Amino acid sequence: MDAYLKNIAVKEIEASSDTLTLRVDNVDASAMNAIRRTILSDTPTIAIEWVFIKENSSVMADEILAHRLGLVPVLANPDEFASICRETFNPETDAPIESTIQFELFFSNTTATIVSVYSNDVKCTSHPHISLKPRVLITKLAPGQEIQAKMTAIKDVGREHSKWMPVSSCYYRCIKKVSLPYPAMLPELAKYFRSGLIETDAGMEIDENTLQINQDIARYHPEVQIETVEASFIFEIETIVLPPKQILKNSLSILQSKLNNLLEEAYTTRKQ
Repeated sequence: MDAYLKNIAVKEIEASSDTLTLRVDNVDASAMNAIRRTILSDTPTIAIEWVFIKENSSVMADEILAHRLGLVPVLANPDEFASICRETFNPETDAPIESTIQFELFFSNTTATIVSVYSNDVKCTSHPHISLKPRVLITKLAPGQEIQAKMTAIKDVGREHSKWMPVSSCYYRCIKKVSLPYPAMLPELAKYFRSGLIETDAGMEIDENTLQINQDIARYHPEVQIETVEASFIFEIETIVLPPKQILKNSLSILQSKLNNLLEEAYTTRKQ
């Protein structure tokens, strides 16, 4: 296993505040999928779980309003909060500051026109430095309508509900290699490339890391060979709140912990 791990090569292709693209070589697809599933299902975030509506005179039903509020991303670091015990927690009376975040929405339309209610109008009452993702439309109110609601957000994982998923997209794909009988024919084949063609001083070249090609090229140009690079993948994360590198690091720690637990169980079973 140690030799296998040492042979894995990771290259950063693109990185920003909310996206991360990596090329990973010498790795099995099952390992890539394990990381992907851990990010989606087991990496915790914060989301609104309970909504208590005192007044809602808008056309939006209470359950739809609560659902929309629950899906608005909470700009908070889950590492700063503990998880609750759902069996003993009472959201109507319990509000521990170390494991819950309290929000409220009090909005009345006192104008003569229809107004929009945004996530900016939801205020955090327990942690002043925490807010919801701004400029997310929640509903609209006609003149005289109002909403009065209080909310509780907690830490959980995507396995419980998709609103706790830390990413908007997370996937891996195989890397393709295109072989041409004559490199000079590449410009006339450019229409088949959705991405992956770059201009250099030496002319047009193919970038495997960003290559996306229309499979019709094999139909009209059978001399062009498209092969899958063995044990090489492009892995991409697009995040919502936390930096992508932090999410990847957290997921690897969680996966390592789960594997350690599996080894301990295996050793214990073997000794029995």
